[in-house]
Amino acid sequence: MRRSILLLALLAFTCLHVFAQTSTLSKQLTTYLNQFSLTEKAYLQFDKPYYAAGDTLYFKAYLTMGQRHQLSAISGVLHVDLISPQNKIYQSVKLQTINGLAWGDFVLPDSLARGNYRVRAYTNWMRNNGDADFFEQVIPVGSVLAAVSSSKSTDTRPDLQFFPEGGDMLTGAMGKVAFKAMAANGKGIDVSGIITDMEGKTVTAFKSSHNGMGAFMLNPKNGQQYKALVTYPNGTQSTVELPHANTCGIVLKIDNDTTQQARLQLIANDQYFAENKDKEVNVLIYSGGYATTLHLKLDSTNISLALLKKHLSPGIAVVTLFSSDGQPQSERLIFVQKPNEFSLALASDKQAYRTREKVMMDLHPQSSSDSTAIAHYSVAVINESKVPTDADAENSIYSYMLLTSELKGHIEQPGYYFNNVSAKTIADLDLVMLTHGYRRFEWKHLTDLKQPPVTYQPERGIEISGRVKNWGGKPTANSTVTLIPRGAQPITGHADSIGNFKFKDLVFTDTANFIIQALKKSGDDATEIKYYGAVKSPALQQVVTSTGSQDVNQLMTTYLANSAQQHRLDSLKLLKGRMLKEVKIRAIRNSNNYRSSSPTGPGHADQVIHMDDVKTVGFLGTVLQGRLVGLEITDDMVLFFKKPMAIYLDGVEFAGSLKDIPTETIETVEVFKFASASIYGMNGGNGVIALTSWQGKGRQAKDIVARGVLPITVPGFYKAREFYAPKYEAKSSTIPDLRSTIYWQPELTTDAKGNASFNYYNADGTGTYRVIVEGIDEAGHIGRAVYRYAVK
Repeated sequence: MRRSILLLALLAFTCLHVFAQTSTLSKQLTTYLNQFSLTEKAYLQFDKPYYAAGDTLYFKAYLTMGQRHQLSAISGVLHVDLISPQNKIYQSVKLQTINGLAWGDFVLPDSLARGNYRVRAYTNWMRNNGDADFFEQVIPVGSVLAAVSSSKSTDTRPDLQFFPEGGDMLTGAMGKVAFKAMAANGKGIDVSGIITDMEGKTVTAFKSSHNGMGAFMLNPKNGQQYKALVTYPNGTQSTVELPHANTCGIVLKIDNDTTQQARLQLIANDQYFAENKDKEVNVLIYSGGYATTLHLKLDSTNISLALLKKHLSPGIAVVTLFSSDGQPQSERLIFVQKPNEFSLALASDKQAYRTREKVMMDLHPQSSSDSTAIAHYSVAVINESKVPTDADAENSIYSYMLLTSELKGHIEQPGYYFNNVSAKTIADLDLVMLTHGYRRFEWKHLTDLKQPPVTYQPERGIEISGRVKNWGGKPTANSTVTLIPRGAQPITGHADSIGNFKFKDLVFTDTANFIIQALKKSGDDATEIKYYGAVKSPALQQVVTSTGSQDVNQLMTTYLANSAQQHRLDSLKLLKGRMLKEVKIRAIRNSNNYRSSSPTGPGHADQVIHMDDVKTVGFLGTVLQGRLVGLEITDDMVLFFKKPMAIYLDGVEFAGSLKDIPTETIETVEVFKFASASIYGMNGGNGVIALTSWQGKGRQAKDIVARGVLPITVPGFYKAREFYAPKYEAKSSTIPDLRSTIYWQPELTTDAKGNASFNYYNADGTGTYRVIVEGIDEAGHIGRAVYRYAVK
């Protein structure tokens, strides 16, 4: 028996805070889903998809809250990490977000090892959900100094999984079963095969249609178990068991093959229908922060609903079927495509240009949206002839905000589903919906009314915290604690009953020096102040990239060829000035005219690094990588012939790690090996690293610490570098301009009508230039535009 219902308007969607229904389920939804309006997402746009050692990686960050993509007012701090191929944090910056916006960069040293790096961005508030809400993107970094070598794949046997539509197969009910086949590197692979029953009879055949994904129809019989005989691209075969079919159940099925509507079916097998006939079932639809429930009477084994999508938001909609007692029975994700709802148009003053010619660009909205909100965009212009791009593989602001950030697992080629929407891309995107789980919430928590614990609070600024103790090591309660910034007014607070103190919401850039002073309640100096330092970064998850063990240099040969030319040109431009500067530096550095905290003073070390000559900002553990001759730097120590060296800071043996010391605090790094290390006695047996800080001025650290006073150095908000774009109208230059990133503008603000303009000059490279504009307006509308023009 079949019953059809036409939902011409899908009912009027109601806000999460107000439900038209008053059922227990609706109340639970109101209580639970209201929490999700407070979640945050971060998206980063980069100036290009990959880099070479020696480049600067530029990015713009958009921090949003809730499912409507409004720019976040929750957090004021965004942490951004550059993670090495060895899964270690190589560089970190802390950005101040203002109205959900921030931008920054990472300077990639020319000695940087090639490989697949990752950029991770998160707020402290996101950590309440583990790392599920963190932004993370693989950034390949090649090296013009490294020889290209091929690597043998270490891939093991592919993985094949089956996903019945709605969650379960039902006996006696024809249903769709999706599948996904992946190599060990997470990349989809084509497979084909047959489905057989327990007697070995072929029931149906299957074949993948896109990135290892596909689907087939199956009507499971009672008492039967099914398996797949799979054939892989190399001709090998394997057998995989299919999930067991339920003998009593109800599932939700959806045909989502058009952009206008979706066709829903509620299918119950005979046993479930006999036990639940005429009972109420509820279909809940959650889309873009809004939800509604539809109450239905189970008077048929097959109930159909025609669902128009005009009231759904772009992105993933979650459709869930609940039983009469409020238990989730089946769930299906669908993707709602609305490419014209908020689109942008770019126009240039010419169709083709000469090299070094000025380009005038206009941006304006081209959509059905009537939004008059001011928008914030970032602009990247690259020469595609030097930086070949794969638009299908790109993770744009559309694909991230609407797709990949909402699903569990890796989504291959996310840009493919948005670049040229067609019947094929819609069908392939539906396979993604069938083979990936929704990450926003789980219904079991909702029905149990279990609210997620809040362990991490939003950060509005930088925090300095610590503890005050007396001579006996006991906490000094209610002490008066004063934070004294250099050149600014002191800030006074009080420790709590166990001696803890905290100064919150501080705003300063770069690295700043402070003095913490503590006085007991009696007015005497406290004896010991402990500064807690920076909060430990979240643990890193091991990620397998889709390129596997392949040498990244092989993936960017065209780009690296241009980078090699650019590096040679930079060397020639700086050669004269560098040679003069190096002669002068050597005359000074090889004398005793520098400060040293070593026992014998300056001039006796095997190697001296003057940190004012090192332009990279960060921590010593990463900045000194490749700069200490013959030494190896690990997480916690410096190794000389695989043995740990002693580290001295301002003449005192230092028990910490170089990764904890900001480069800005150190003036010189001296390396003592073999005989020169003998001045340190037994401690110099494996060599010594002697650090002299700017603050220490060559004195011992113990000489500058007084009772109740603690000098500290605190990294502040990172101040982004300004992208250099030459202007050729004023003076002609004969120096070749080989830049691959032609223009980078992290903050382009529109007027109230959404219009904006910008201009820049082309470089010397001919070919196709690609302009990418991405951003969000203050009403939460996502915008993106790509424009190409020729340079001859």
